[in-house]
Amino acid sequence: MPFTFPCPECNTPGTITEELRGRRIKCSKCSSSFQAPLWDQSEYLAIEQPKGRAAVEGRKFALYLVAAALVVGGAIGVMQLLSMNEGSKAAKTPKMIANAAKK
Repeated sequence: MPFTFPCPECNTPGTITEELRGRRIKCSKCSSSFQAPLWDQSEYLAIEQPKGRAAVEGRKFALYLVAAALVVGGAIGVMQLLSMNEGSKAAKTPKMIANAAKK
C-alpha cells in the first residue's frame, strides 16, 4: 500500500510503494537522495505527545503526583523514626526503674 511522506530536504510530499520502502530514492523536486522510510510515519505522528494546554496539564499532574509521593514517603519515614525513638525509650525505662529501685 503506497503512502506519502515529506522529503527531508525540501519538505515536498512524495509517495512510495511497498517495493521502495527502505531503499535510497531521489526527491522529484530538489533531487536530494535519501533512504525511504520503512513504515507510514503519519500513523506514528498521529500518536505524538499532546501540545499546548493538554501537554501543560499533563506535566502539572505528573509534578503533583511526584510531590505527593515525596510528601507521603517523608511522612512515613518520620513516623518510623519516631516509633523507633519511642521504642528505644520504652525499652530503657524498665531498666532505669530497676536500677533506681536497687539504689
